Amino acid sequence: PTETAAPALVEAPAPAEAPAPAEAPAPAEAPALAIAQVPAAAGEPSFPVPAPQEPSPSAESLDVEPAPAAEIEPPPVIEPAVLVLQLDGRAFVYWRVPHLSAALRLRTVTVRPSLEGPSVVQEDLPLAMHVGGVWLPRSGPGTEVRAAVGDVSSAGFDVLTVARVVRSGVASFEPPGLTADPELEVAAEHAAGL
Repeated sequence: PTETAAPALVEAPAPAEAPAPAEAPAPAEAPALAIAQVPAAAGEPSFPVPAPQEPSPSAESLDVEPAPAAEIEPPPVIEPAVLVLQLDGRAFVYWRVPHLSAALRLRTVTVRPSLEGPSVVQEDLPLAMHVGGVWLPRSGPGTEVRAAVGDVSSAGFDVLTVARVVRSGVASFEPPGLTADPELEVAAEHAAGL
């Protein structure tokens, strides 16, 4: 590894004193907004354009106290959550996550019954929004959908949270340790247009 020298600290020169501002002459009576006519090129219509105006006096020159800085509250912490709204032949997956990364994925697993045995389709969808939803492809009767949000790496899928599945307003799958969030369900239904 190559070593680089640390940047040397240099003392900054003292700032030069600025000359005192000259007193501006009193403005003449003028309309609130002066309009200048800009000449147009041949064949083009001309439009009135506001003329440049002098800058307004600063708060310092008017001896006005600046407004106190308002306290800014940090944004609320978003707990990761996923919800599957299972409908007849359709499924809507809704998520909210506290952070975004190149590795963050919504993993869906769809199990469809068939005469040859169950068909399992797994999809990993990259998440580009903190809150969103997606309709999965239509499916036949008896199809079950599960979902989770997590990070994909060479080591596998590191789960942040697993989805509850709601069918007709009733939970049909409850992951262990996960409590129902009625606000999440309402937001998911709204996002799905239901």
